[in-house]
Amino acid sequence: MRVFVHDLTTTLGKELIALFEKTDDEERYQIVGAVSKQSQVAQYTSRLTSGNVATIEEPVVWIADSKKLEEMVKKCDIVIASIIPYLPPPLSFEFRGAKGLEDASNTVIVPTSPPGLKHSALEVLKYLAVGCEQSAEANTDIPRRFIAISSVLSWGNNDAYSKTKDRLFYKEEQFKIRKPNKRYLSLKAIETQILSAKRPGKLDTFVIGAGLIYGGLETQLGLLFKKAWMHPDQDLMVPCVQQTLHGGNRIPSISVFDLAIFTHALACIPIASQSKQYLIAVDTASKRVTLRDVCRGISCALGNGRIRIVDDVLNDRQLSEWMITEDDEQWEPLQLNLCFDVDESQLNMISEENGENNENGIKNGTEFPLMFQIVDSKRWKHMEGGLLGHLTFFVKDFIQQFDLKPTKIIVLGCPQSGKTVLSHKLAFEYHVEQITMGQLVLNLLTLDPAPASMQSIQDQIRTWKETMESEDSTAKHFSDEEWTHLALKALDEGTLVKLVCWKLWSPRCRNHGYVLDGFPGSSALAEALFAADNSRFQLLTEHLTTDLTAENEYPVEEEAIITEEEKLEKVLASLQPMERSSWPNRVLMLHVTRELAVERAQNLSEEIAIHTGNTQLDFEKRWEEFEQKRDSLLHVFETGLTTSSAEADGAQSDAITPVKHVLDQDDERSGIEIFELQLEFPTAYMEEYLYAQPIRQYIEGANPRHNFHPTTTEIQEFKDQKALKKHEEELKIAKLQQEEDERLAEESMQKLAADQRRFEILEREEKELLEARAKPLREYLMDNVLPALTEGVLEIVKNQPADPIDYLAEFLFRKAVEYEEIK
Repeated sequence: MRVFVHDLTTTLGKELIALFEKTDDEERYQIVGAVSKQSQVAQYTSRLTSGNVATIEEPVVWIADSKKLEEMVKKCDIVIASIIPYLPPPLSFEFRGAKGLEDASNTVIVPTSPPGLKHSALEVLKYLAVGCEQSAEANTDIPRRFIAISSVLSWGNNDAYSKTKDRLFYKEEQFKIRKPNKRYLSLKAIETQILSAKRPGKLDTFVIGAGLIYGGLETQLGLLFKKAWMHPDQDLMVPCVQQTLHGGNRIPSISVFDLAIFTHALACIPIASQSKQYLIAVDTASKRVTLRDVCRGISCALGNGRIRIVDDVLNDRQLSEWMITEDDEQWEPLQLNLCFDVDESQLNMISEENGENNENGIKNGTEFPLMFQIVDSKRWKHMEGGLLGHLTFFVKDFIQQFDLKPTKIIVLGCPQSGKTVLSHKLAFEYHVEQITMGQLVLNLLTLDPAPASMQSIQDQIRTWKETMESEDSTAKHFSDEEWTHLALKALDEGTLVKLVCWKLWSPRCRNHGYVLDGFPGSSALAEALFAADNSRFQLLTEHLTTDLTAENEYPVEEEAIITEEEKLEKVLASLQPMERSSWPNRVLMLHVTRELAVERAQNLSEEIAIHTGNTQLDFEKRWEEFEQKRDSLLHVFETGLTTSSAEADGAQSDAITPVKHVLDQDDERSGIEIFELQLEFPTAYMEEYLYAQPIRQYIEGANPRHNFHPTTTEIQEFKDQKALKKHEEELKIAKLQQEEDERLAEESMQKLAADQRRFEILEREEKELLEARAKPLREYLMDNVLPALTEGVLEIVKNQPADPIDYLAEFLFRKAVEYEEIK
C-alpha cells in the first residue's frame, strides 16, 4: 500500500516514516509525501528511496507544485495530513530592529508559515477523492483512507473543567458539540468538510483531535521551554490570562511520538465503516496536570525552579509585554481548560481477557477512546506519565531538536596579554556571562541568604574583604581587576574552585554558556574545577504512576489513600535541574612577547600596578609561574579529564582532593583543540585580520555553537541585509524623486507651451479686434475731417503764414461754418 504523508519535514512526519518502515505485518508500505520547501525535495527523496521496498520515481514533491501533488495523491491508498495551526520553531524567528539584535530573547517575532500548508490538506483530500472515482473500475474491497491530524483547540469555547462544580469529562462521541473560539473557527470548518467527505466503501475519513503537542521541533509548549531557557535566573511566569485560575487550568496534551504511534495504528488496522470518525488523542496524565504544574517542572529543569503566578492580569506589565511580543498562536493554546475521558485503566484493555473482540480487533460494546482500542499498551512511550513523568527525555529532546549548544570559553594567557578585555568582548558578542574572580567575590557577598553550600565561603570572603577595607581605605573603590588579583592571591585553591563551580553550575551559565577570564591557572586547578562536574538531571521516579504507587515510597497506613494531587506533588518535588557539563568547548591562549607585556604593565599607574600584581617583582614572579604551568595546563584541555597531570605542576595543594573521573556517553569532557594566538606588537590588537577575525573563526568554526541568541554571523547578515534594504530604498526614493522632478519639469514645459499658445491667440484676437474697431473710424475721418484738413494744409503751404497753427485753426473754423450752411 502507498502512504502519503503531508509534511515529511516535521517531527511527526519523520516518526511516521520510521514507524511505517518498521511495520512487521505482511502488508508492506511505500512512503511518499510532500515538503514545505523546494530545497528539501532532494534530501527527502534520498531518505525515502533507501527505505521503500519498491523504487518510486518521485517519492517527494514540493507542496506548492499542485500538478505533481495531485498525481501523487491519486495513486495513494492512505493519506495523512496535518491541519494543526502551524507554529514555527523558535530558532526560525526573524529579528527586527537593533534592540532585537542586542537581546534576541525580547525580540518581536514573526512566525514564518509555509504557504497554504494547512489549507492544502483540503486540496489533498479532493485529489484523493478524484483518485477514488478514477479507480472505481478496479472494484477493490478496501476503501482508501484519509487521516487528518487536528487539534482540541476546536473545543476551546466548551465549558471548562472545574473542581468545584460537576467535573466535565468530554468523550470523543460528543465531537459535534465542540465550540471553537473565533481564531479557530476555520479549523472546525475544515474538520467538518473532511468528516463529510466520507464515501462508504470508497473513502474513509478520520479526524484526530490531538491535545497540545509536546516534544519535537513543532512543540506547542515550546514557548515555556524557551522562556525558561532564555531567562533561567527569573521566576518562570505562568501565562494564564484567566485570573481566577492562577494557572490551574488543565491542558489536554500528547507526546508527538505517541501521536505518531496512534496515527500509524489507525492507518494500518482494518476498521469497520460504522466506526468513529472523530478521535481524541490525549495522554492520561492530562486529567491531573495543570499549566502551573507544567511550568514548575520546566522551571525546575531549565530555570531556577520557581514560578510566578500573575495576581493582577489586567495590570501586570510583564504579562502585557509578553502577550504583545509573543504571537497569539503560541500563548493562546495554553489557556485551554478541558478534560477528556481517558484513564490509565483503559491502557491495558486490549490485553484483558474479559470481553469479546470483533473481526477488526476492537472490543464490542465499548465507549472507550479508539486510541486505546487499536494500540497495545506496550507501544505507548509517554502516555501514562505525560510530560512531567518523562521530563528528562523531553528536556534533552528540546536541547537536541533546537541544537542548543552553549558557548563555553576559557581565556588564558600570560600577564598583561589582554585576557579581560577579550573576555568582555566575547561575552558581549555571544550573549554569555563573563566570569572573573573579583566579580564572583562581590556577587556572593550580595546574596542574602547565600546557598547552604556557600555559606561558609561567604563568611570567609566577607571577613577577608572587611579586613582589606580596614587596612586600605581605598579598597572600597577597587576595580574588578584589582579584586580579582587580590582574591587569587589571598584565597586558598579549594575556596577558589568552589567559588567558580558555584557560578558555572548556575542556571544561566548552564543554559547559555560563559567566558571564564584567566582561570584556572594550573592543571591541578583545572582538574579540580571540572572533576566535580558529574551531576546530571535526575527524576526520582521514572514515570508518573508506577513509582508513585510503589508501596515502599510511602510509609503510611495501609488504609490511607494517596490522592492524585499528592502523587503529582511528589513528582514535582523530586525534580532536579538539568545539569549539563561545564567543561569548555573553546579555550583561547594569548601569547605576547615579554617586551610587549612589560610595556603594557609600565603604562599602569603605580597604585593600580601594586593592586593588580604588575610591579616589577610581582610581574616577574607571575610571568615565571605562567611559563612553568602553561604546558601542563594546556595538556589537561587537549587530552580531556582522563589522566592526571597534577604532578607536572609540582606538589599538589592539600586543598584539592584527587578525583577519579568517570566519563559517560553524555559527558562532553573530551580533548579540545586549543587556539593559541601570538601578538607581537601593540597595534596587533586593533588589526582585524590578526586579532578579531582569527578568534571569531575559531569560535564559530567547524562545530559552531547555537543558542536562541543570534550569532555574530547572523547579526552581520542581518546588518548587511538591512544596509542593502536601506540602499535599495534610497535608490527607490531617488528614482521616484527623479521621476517626480521629470514629471514636474514636463508639466511645467507643457504649461509654458500652453500659455504661449494662449498668448498668441489673445494677441491675434486683440489685433483683429483693434482692426475691426479701427475701420469705421478711418472711414469717418476720410469723409468728414481729411478733406478740410488737406485743403487747410495746402493753403498753409501756398501762403506760408507767420503762425501756421493759428492760420489752420481759422481755416478749419471757416470750413466748418460752410459745411454747416451747406447742410
